[in-house]
Amino acid sequence: MFAPSPHQPESSGARAAPPHPPRDEAPLTLPLLGALSRRELLLFAGTFCVLLMTWTPRLSQTFYTGDDYVMSQAGSPQEVQKVLLGQGRFGLALFLWLQEALGAPHGRTVTLYTWLALVLMSLGGVLLARTWRLTHEGWLPFVVCPLVFIHPYFAELWAFRGVPALACLSLLPAMLAAEWTRLHGWKGLPRALLLITFAFSIYQTSFNVLVAIIAVGALLELARTEPTRSETRLVLLRWLPAASVLPLGSLCYLLVNKGVQLIFRPPTLARTEFLGLQDAPERLRTLRDLFARVMLRDEMFSTWLLTGLQVALVLLALALIAFQSWKRKSPVRGAWMVLLCATSLLATVGLLLLLKEWWPTPRTRIAFAFAIGGHLALAYVLAAPRLRPVLATVAGLLLWGFAGIDQQLSADQFVVNQLDRATAQKVAFLQERDPELRNIRRVAFVGHPFSYPGTRSDGDTNVAAMSTRWSHAGLMQLVTGRLYVPLGEEEYALGIQECATGPKWPDERAFRKLDQLLFVCF
Repeated sequence: MFAPSPHQPESSGARAAPPHPPRDEAPLTLPLLGALSRRELLLFAGTFCVLLMTWTPRLSQTFYTGDDYVMSQAGSPQEVQKVLLGQGRFGLALFLWLQEALGAPHGRTVTLYTWLALVLMSLGGVLLARTWRLTHEGWLPFVVCPLVFIHPYFAELWAFRGVPALACLSLLPAMLAAEWTRLHGWKGLPRALLLITFAFSIYQTSFNVLVAIIAVGALLELARTEPTRSETRLVLLRWLPAASVLPLGSLCYLLVNKGVQLIFRPPTLARTEFLGLQDAPERLRTLRDLFARVMLRDEMFSTWLLTGLQVALVLLALALIAFQSWKRKSPVRGAWMVLLCATSLLATVGLLLLLKEWWPTPRTRIAFAFAIGGHLALAYVLAAPRLRPVLATVAGLLLWGFAGIDQQLSADQFVVNQLDRATAQKVAFLQERDPELRNIRRVAFVGHPFSYPGTRSDGDTNVAAMSTRWSHAGLMQLVTGRLYVPLGEEEYALGIQECATGPKWPDERAFRKLDQLLFVCF
C-alpha cells in the first residue's frame, strides 16, 4: 500500500491539527489509500451524498456533447486513440483500448462510469482532507470536500459521457503523490514520480490541481505553527519534497512520452506546442482578462452572489493573514502565506499559460475549485471561534448555489440535445423525401450558431452539435440509425463557400448538393 497511515508528526505550534485516530479505529483498508477511520468513512458517505444529489441528471444515458457523437460512431475509438497519443495522453489511449477490449467503452456505458466517478471523487475528498489535515476539524471537511467537487467548473467534465471517471484516474494518483511525499519526504519520491507520470499521461492539467493542493497544504501548515522563522523554515522544508514532485514528475512524463512518440509516431497537434517568447506579453494580457472574468464576471458558471462570496472568502483569508502577521510580528511567515495564496489562485491556468494553444475551458480551470476550498479552510484555521458560524453560513450558501448552477447546466444540455436532434430529424426527413439527396451520407451543417438562446454555454459546455463539424456524422447516425461519414476540413470549407449566399434554414431550399456532399446552410 502507498499510504499505510495518514499520521504525520507535527512540530510545536500555536494550533496543531487534531491527531488521527489509532489504527484499531480504522474499520476499512483500501489499496493505496490505506486504513480509513470511521470519521473518514463518514466523510466519504457525506461527500458521496452531496455529489449524488448534484450529479443525478448525469446518470441518464441520453446526454451528448459534440465529442460524444464522434465516439458513438463505429471505428472512431481507434481514431480517438491516435489523437490522444498526439496529445501526449498515452495512458488514456491505453485505457480506452482496454475499455473496448473489455466491452465497456465509457461513451456507451455512461451510467457505470458515472457511479464510478461518484465513488472516486468521494475518495478524493477523503484524500484531500488527509493532505490538508482537515479530517478532525469539526464540520470543515464535510463542507470543503463536496464544495470542491461540485464547483461549477467540474460541470464541463460531467457534460462528456463517462469522462469524470477518466479525469479521476488522473486526479487521484496526483493527489496520492502529494500525500505520499508529505508523509515520507524524499524517501517517497520514486513512487510519487511513478504516480505523477501515470496521472499526466491521462490528463496533463492535473498539474494545475496538484499545484493548488500543495500550495494550500503548505499554507495551512504555516497557519497552524508558531510564527517564528525557524518554524516557517521547517514547514517549507517539509513540503519541499511534495513541491519537487511537480518539476521532476513533469520531466519523467516528458521522457516517457517522447519514447511513446518515437514508437507510435502519432500526428503532432498544436495543443502540445509551447508558447514562444514573442507571444508572452499578449498571453499575460489574456491572463489578466481571464482572472478578471473568473473572479469577478463569470456569468455562465456563477452569479453575482456566488462570485461575491468566493471573493469575500479570498479577501477574508488574506485579511486574517495580515492581522496574524501584524499581531505576532511575523512578516516572513505572512509573506510566504500570501505567496502561497497567490500560487493556489494562479494554478487556475497553470500549465495552460505555457502552451501555444490558449483554450482555458472551464474543465481546465478546476484548480480554482481547490483554491476556493483551500481559502475556506485557511479562514477557518485562522479565524476566532465566534467567526466560524459565519464561515459555515457562507459555505452552505456556496454549496447550495454550486449545486443549483450544476443542475441548470445539466438541464440546459438536455435542451441543447433535444434541439439538435429535432433539427437533424427534420433534415433527415427532407433528405429522404428527395430522391437526389436520399443516398448521400456525407452531410454537414454550415453556419449554425454556437449555442441556443436561453442556455448557459461556454467553452465546450452546452455547445450546439450543429456548430461543430466533427459532430455532424454522429448526430445524423444517432437520429436515423444509418451510417454517415464525417467531412474533412477542406470539404467543409467548400460548404462555407456554397452557403455564403442563398436561402438559409429553416427554408427547405437551404440544401446545397456538391457531388456526394450535402450542406445545410444556416
